[in-house]
Amino acid sequence: MEKIYIKMILIWMLTAFVLFKVAKLELIPSASQNITQCGNRTCYHDARCRDAARSTCMCLSGYKGNECNVDEDECHGGGPCFHRGKCYNTFGSYRCACHEGWTGEGDHCSVKDNSTTVRKCDEGWGGEWCQDECLNDTTCGPHKVCVFRNTGIISKSGHRCRCAPGWTDPDCTRDENECALPHNQCPKDRSCLNTPGSYLCTCLPGWKGNNCTTDIDECLANTCQHATNCTNTAGSYNCTCEKGWTGANCTDDIDECSQNPCKNRQTCNNTLGSYECHCNAGWNGTNCDVDIDECKLSPPPCLNAGTCLNTNGSYHCKCSSGWTGRNCNNDVDECMSSPCSVRQTCNNTLGSYECHCKRGWNGSNCDVDINECLASPCLNAGNCVNTNGSYYCNCTSGWLGDNCEDDIDECKGNPCNGTLTCTNSLGSYSCSNGQTSATGNTDARKTYIIVGSVLGAFLLLCCIVAFVFMWKKKKKRNGARVSTLNGNEKFSSKNNTVSTPN
Repeated sequence: MEKIYIKMILIWMLTAFVLFKVAKLELIPSASQNITQCGNRTCYHDARCRDAARSTCMCLSGYKGNECNVDEDECHGGGPCFHRGKCYNTFGSYRCACHEGWTGEGDHCSVKDNSTTVRKCDEGWGGEWCQDECLNDTTCGPHKVCVFRNTGIISKSGHRCRCAPGWTDPDCTRDENECALPHNQCPKDRSCLNTPGSYLCTCLPGWKGNNCTTDIDECLANTCQHATNCTNTAGSYNCTCEKGWTGANCTDDIDECSQNPCKNRQTCNNTLGSYECHCNAGWNGTNCDVDIDECKLSPPPCLNAGTCLNTNGSYHCKCSSGWTGRNCNNDVDECMSSPCSVRQTCNNTLGSYECHCKRGWNGSNCDVDINECLASPCLNAGNCVNTNGSYYCNCTSGWLGDNCEDDIDECKGNPCNGTLTCTNSLGSYSCSNGQTSATGNTDARKTYIIVGSVLGAFLLLCCIVAFVFMWKKKKKRNGARVSTLNGNEKFSSKNNTVSTPN
């Protein structure tokens, strides 16, 4: 069954193709067999090959299309038949059916038939050649005008009725809104007002007319006063004013003082058409722009050997040392600028000054430091350090004071742990029972503490015995000396201290 359906479909397609070819051949008369091969394309109806490379055919009149096998309807768009003859299209050509009184099948009904005097035209048309639809505007309908036109190929003149400007539709009864058109005639910055059959534009000053395209010549109205010339321009005018006058019409007096003609901040007085400058000291000239050289005056303005330098509208005195003021007539108090450094005392003199230096400073401005360490002020092997305007001493252990001249009583700091007796000495101290200061190089460890305690007790006992013995022996002769015997045995200890002078 499927093979039968396939065969039926193939037979139907073949039949359709044959019918299509037959129908196509029927549209082409036998004359169309005059063909020309043009590249990959076949040109029919005696068409010539214009460009074989591009396969372009050049068709004869009455045919069109890429292969010139399509009939062209000559009757379309009014047709070629004159005097209102009827046009009938044929394949590759056309035929004109002429009115009575006209002939010339090949001449488009353009020849008068001399066998009759009747010349018929289509209804509404007249004239010797049926060229006139109207004679004037009154013969046309409302909102229409009679216009003169050519009738076509034979160029016979005629009149036709057309819609008047501003009206549209076939019967010319609908007003055309010119303002709604994409490109109306009014300038872009002006508004458009539609009227029946027309429109109005609101014109800018200087313009007139429906489209605001007519320039107004303002110079004809003598608008310029106090002017040497009036020049009309597109939409405006220009006045060339006389000197001293300004404004669009040259009616305003110019206040020259507003333009600051007087230079160097001088006083200006406006007058009608002019001005006056009142110059201050140092200036001269019409506009006060000429400088007066005061340095050339006699006597010169600068005193006390000052140098005079001329400036615009003034002068400047370069004073010698010790003087100041506009004319170098004032003494300079140098002490006001504190020339003496480090809070030294300044004494002003006429044209100069003196500095009284404090201890530790030297020089004209007391800005030179004295190195006190060169005189070795630090005692007891103290180290001297020089500073700006002074010095200080790094004292060795056991000494203090500005110059390390004072002994330190180390016992006040209880260096012997409160269990042993501390005895102060010059630059050091000692602890009884063998304990010494850190500078005695004694290491107070447990073993040495025990041994030291035993030895100390023994020595203390010996001292007590000796003391009792001596006390009894010398009691009457020198009782006071017995109290000093406990201070003979000592161990030295040293502490480092640093002192600075007050």
